[in-house]
Amino acid sequence: MRMKNITFLILIFSSLTFAQITMQPYHWSLRYVDYLKQAGFLNRLDFINRPIDRWQLSQMLDSLPEPSSPVIRNMFSILKNEFRNEKVVPLNTKPNHLVLGFNGFTTSQVDSSSKPGFDFQFNPYLLFVFSPNLFAYGNLKLFKKAPENYLGKTFVGLHAYMEQAYLYYRSKYLDFKLGRDFLQLGPGRTGQLLFSDNSRTFDLYHVRLHHQFLSFAFFGISLDKRLSTTTNDHSPKVAYRFINGQRLSFNFKNRYFLGLSEVVLYGGPNRNWELPFMNPINFYYATTSNGPFMEANFLYNLDWDFYLWSNFNFYGELLIDDYQIEKKTAGDLEPNEIGLLSGFNWHIPFLPDARFNAEYVQIRNRTYNAPILDWQKYIHRNRVIGYYLGNDLKLWYASFEKWWGATLQTKIHFTFLKKGEGSVLGEFNKDYLNYTIEQGYDEPFPWGIVEKNWQIGLEGFYYLNQWLNMAVQLNYDQFKNYQHIKGNAKEDINVQIKIFYQMGKTLF
Repeated sequence: MRMKNITFLILIFSSLTFAQITMQPYHWSLRYVDYLKQAGFLNRLDFINRPIDRWQLSQMLDSLPEPSSPVIRNMFSILKNEFRNEKVVPLNTKPNHLVLGFNGFTTSQVDSSSKPGFDFQFNPYLLFVFSPNLFAYGNLKLFKKAPENYLGKTFVGLHAYMEQAYLYYRSKYLDFKLGRDFLQLGPGRTGQLLFSDNSRTFDLYHVRLHHQFLSFAFFGISLDKRLSTTTNDHSPKVAYRFINGQRLSFNFKNRYFLGLSEVVLYGGPNRNWELPFMNPINFYYATTSNGPFMEANFLYNLDWDFYLWSNFNFYGELLIDDYQIEKKTAGDLEPNEIGLLSGFNWHIPFLPDARFNAEYVQIRNRTYNAPILDWQKYIHRNRVIGYYLGNDLKLWYASFEKWWGATLQTKIHFTFLKKGEGSVLGEFNKDYLNYTIEQGYDEPFPWGIVEKNWQIGLEGFYYLNQWLNMAVQLNYDQFKNYQHIKGNAKEDINVQIKIFYQMGKTLF
């Protein structure tokens, strides 16, 4: 085996207890929450609508009976300790609590083709509690190394933006959020199809009405502007971009969770929010069909998370971006733009504290893309809003994890990815226009020269105490047709060492 690339990552992460009202998708405690939810505990937790409310999670932990398993019991103790103050601040009748802290990490990277590089990130943040129901939270992200296609500016070698900044109101039947935060819909473990944590956080308003078995949410997102030439005169113009969405979620007996979503992306030069799309009782497609001048890109999503037995759950998502029904013109030969994610978790009865997960994902070419108006691409700041790998792909994933007590987890995973030449940021392929209805049109999937990637990974996580924990990960990759060049092969070895440290202080 020839070693082509070695990467070492050292991560120091600090987060203030009860500093976040909603939980970031990268928080270490989610590995416990995911495991306990699927093991038959935390039954009321709605995993298909994230981010998770830390206060609601703390209430669930306090209401659960004492588990018989010592490992599960100790896991609960770890989580209760992490969320111990969540129930204190919101229920305290004295308002005007101020909490201040920071997150941070440093990285060290060694590459066979370059000199060692270092990176760091800090997240100073604060939480202000106006009342038991109203909060303000802000989290500044300051970092050195920007991702590919980063749109922000560089100042003295650094980058910065507000990762989270919102006002949040909650009551028995209503949640309202105004500001910037994460939005994840769907149960996928490798990612989600409609809204994932791949793109930067969203500037949004989000309203959720909820009851015991039914919830309805509607929201609006202001995306980044794009300089576009897809106008009548082909001159560069700034296109404003918006998303509106509405979602109906069901919870049947805390075992069967189902979500239905309709999302519309629209915009253009001199275009602003459209009140018909902001109307939570309207159907978006009917609005554009009765236009005029209401061009938009629609996405529909069905997701489910079914806990069939105490040790088994089946989950998935079906995404429809564009589906051709009529066959009248060459344009109707456009292949369907859909995505499918399906997986299951199985707690193995004859192996205590062990779980097997398998997941399959396919996303057709042209999904998330737009044929004419490039501002309708399903991206935010040059990153896909949906699944992190984009489109034109098939992925098979399997993992086996084992807990050696409540503080030590080991995992092995296998991934096989077939990625075609299609992309979301690239051009929209229109080869189907060269055929007639009588000829028909068909194309291979994935399309073009397909890059194939086999990966095997080993991971270990160790919880030291409430201030310190760490994770180690080793991945080995093999590529064929690397970067879609026929016959081009590559091997990679990636090593990551993560050290998490957390602390915090209530000022008053």
